[in-house]
Amino acid sequence: MQEELHFREFHNWVRQTHAELEAASEDSRRCLVDNEKMEKQIFEYVLIDRCPACGGVWLDQGELEVIKETVKSDATFAGLVLGWLIG
Repeated sequence: MQEELHFREFHNWVRQTHAELEAASEDSRRCLVDNEKMEKQIFEYVLIDRCPACGGVWLDQGELEVIKETVKSDATFAGLVLGWLIG
């Protein structure tokens, strides 16, 4: 279980670093609703564009599916860790 925890931490670090590099290299976009400059944020290791004015969030193709899978995987992993801790 310890090895799996270390691998998961490393994997998450790689995903976070990749998203940060992507954010640094990508041009900023304008909101399609109010034309405000959007802010880049990282959510579940996915780079998203968020409008500070209207709160709108814009995802590139396939990003919603990545976020869903990450949340599902994290929930499954949390259940395994909890079972290991109390088991």
